[in-house]
Amino acid sequence: MRVDEAIERAATIVPEKVALRHGDRSWTYRQLRDERDRRAGVLIEAGLSVGDRLVVAERVSDEQVLDYLACVRAGGVFAGLSAFLTPTELGELTKRIAPSLACATSGLAQPGLPVPRTLPLSLPGKPGAAALREAARRAAAGGTEDPCEIRSTSGTVGARPKLVVTAHRTHGSRCSAEAWTTADEQIFASLATASLQMGAICRTFALGGSVVLPRTVGIYGLEAELARQGVTEIAIAPALLGALVGQDSPPPPGLRLRLVQTQGAAASRELGEAVAARYGATLTQRYGMTECVGVMASPASGAPAGSVGKPERDAAARILDGAGRVVATGEVGELVVRSATMMLGYLDDPQATAAVLRDGWLHTGDNAWRDADGFYYIVGRRALQINVGSLKVAPEEVEEVLLRHPGGREVVVVPQPDRARGEVVKAIVVPEGSPPEVVELRRFCRARLAGYKVPRVIVFRAAPLPRSERGKVLRQRV
Repeated sequence: MRVDEAIERAATIVPEKVALRHGDRSWTYRQLRDERDRRAGVLIEAGLSVGDRLVVAERVSDEQVLDYLACVRAGGVFAGLSAFLTPTELGELTKRIAPSLACATSGLAQPGLPVPRTLPLSLPGKPGAAALREAARRAAAGGTEDPCEIRSTSGTVGARPKLVVTAHRTHGSRCSAEAWTTADEQIFASLATASLQMGAICRTFALGGSVVLPRTVGIYGLEAELARQGVTEIAIAPALLGALVGQDSPPPPGLRLRLVQTQGAAASRELGEAVAARYGATLTQRYGMTECVGVMASPASGAPAGSVGKPERDAAARILDGAGRVVATGEVGELVVRSATMMLGYLDDPQATAAVLRDGWLHTGDNAWRDADGFYYIVGRRALQINVGSLKVAPEEVEEVLLRHPGGREVVVVPQPDRARGEVVKAIVVPEGSPPEVVELRRFCRARLAGYKVPRVIVFRAAPLPRSERGKVLRQRV
């Protein structure tokens, strides 16, 4: 189905049921549908045409969900950028996206963003009947292959993030991927703060469940809010989950979690056991990426330790060697996948698209192997990435910034294990003359990179970095 269809069934059958909550604000299915339609009309009257792009760079909220739904109903393409990015990063990405409109909480144009017009995030106003009819017409005439979203990758290969274009089918195909026998009791909380998890949100809407977007940031008080909101299922990064279940205080009364989903980093068997002990819930590890979401799932019960599970319904996977041949069971190769959730391609980059989408299969860049029972295991990224609390950092991007500083002659960036975040960024710098102050290097990076990309650890070395015969830095020897 199309994204704008996700709430239609529930809005007809259970119109007064709460569909979306953000803190003390709530929207029933009837209100959500009506508000979506109103905002779609506002966007059309503001000049949004079919295929036009709308940029939003704000923290996740109910306002952002409604703007997403309104944008795609009006035939537009929603580009949600992380609120954690610097003005320079936002400006560069926005220039590449080339939107016709932006939404901001203030309603004022954000400095450095090349957007013709900026509207308030709440999209106030009462559109005319003609705009409402046009929104409905566009939705009815649209198809599942129409683009609906542009999302930035973390730039794991090379310093420049890619812009992934996804179709309505990417999220719509997930609306029936799982059968929840108690869908009417399902209350799902997305604990992402950087971007909307619209696949899971649309799936919850299609099943008549409720979506909660917690206001609590971090672990302190989060369980109390989940209990107060009656949340039964959450999606959370493994690092944050580890800190949550590791608290000394007992969970609050009334907490009724049944399912905990993680993605973006490996979840250990010990973490699954801790989730079961603290909440009586099942931990499910999901495997996917920006280019292809929701490929595999591995519940803690019945899955071997370390496995990311088996392909979900309507998905397939293979392990290939360097020549493109399927490897034998137990052998390591590149994981390639196929699913209805695959992207349409990278925005304005046919060469990069052709490099990963071949003959209907997505080449993930992950090394993996499969056991005799069909369970898949991720060995590592073919191109190194640093996993900061499930937010991915491309070492090359940080290296490029550090090399702009006059005090750096050679730089290599590697992951540093961290108990709270899983990994943090570590920079090894060969200085040009006397080493610069660490605080100065961090200040330099902070002005050009999102906070989670700024090196937490900076060390200096006098000897040149080890390099291959082709001149590449040998990271494994640093």
